[in-house]
Amino acid sequence: MPTIEQIKNEIEDIEMIRTISSALLEVAALRIKNIKREFDHNQTFFKEVSDLYNIIKASAQRLGISLHKNDTQQKETLTMSIAITSNQRFHGLLNSRVVDRFLDSVDRKKSDCIIVGRTGKQYTSGREEPIECEYITFKNDYPTPGETRAFLQKIAPYSQVFLYYPKFVTVFSQEVGIIDITYSPDPTTDDIDREKEPDYIYEPELVKIIDFFETQVRRLLFLRIMLESELARTSARLVKMNTTESRATEMVEDKKRGLRKEQSIVNDIHLLESFSGINQWLK
Repeated sequence: MPTIEQIKNEIEDIEMIRTISSALLEVAALRIKNIKREFDHNQTFFKEVSDLYNIIKASAQRLGISLHKNDTQQKETLTMSIAITSNQRFHGLLNSRVVDRFLDSVDRKKSDCIIVGRTGKQYTSGREEPIECEYITFKNDYPTPGETRAFLQKIAPYSQVFLYYPKFVTVFSQEVGIIDITYSPDPTTDDIDREKEPDYIYEPELVKIIDFFETQVRRLLFLRIMLESELARTSARLVKMNTTESRATEMVEDKKRGLRKEQSIVNDIHLLESFSGINQWLK
């Protein structure tokens, strides 16, 4: 049975955890407010850009225009699959869910793969079956302009780039999202459906527009996904810290009840000893 001093030390430790959780909870709440404002501000713009990117890629495919300046630069697999995880923990099971979905869905014989983030590397390194993917770790979870430029240059030769990332649904709900940031047309689309598409007049010519979209617009869409990933992870941290704080409060109350019980027992023992001493003195 623990002593009163041990119980007091346990209460101090749990209260420290509760204080830290409360502080992290406040930080997460503030970050969510700021990130959500930025995320919502450009939501319509990114939706329109994404739709336009898809139209341009479909038009280029229909007209037989190559999407690469130099076809010899293309990778044999043509497809790149990327798992986006964080460098830090305290996001619940969100990072592991992303990696699990990534590993279950990606055919690594037909697609090259990259795992971004320190937690993704740590999670896969403990598996019995080796994961033959490239690992990339940014300085922070959100890449710097230099890191973004280098990363996009690495994936530029691929005609399809699938991102597996933490998708924001609500503050209390996140799921694994999958998106092709190249917005390549679906090859299974019926020719009849393609014939129904309107004929667009492009200015400047379509080749130059494709070149712009394959560089600048792909960069915008990638950063948009990284921003949403940060929003989802921060939301997951908020929920995790809120749960930890509530659990710590319950544990403190439970320990305090145990402390009061032990103190009551000690007081009763002291009282009995006092009565016993009085009885001995009277004899």
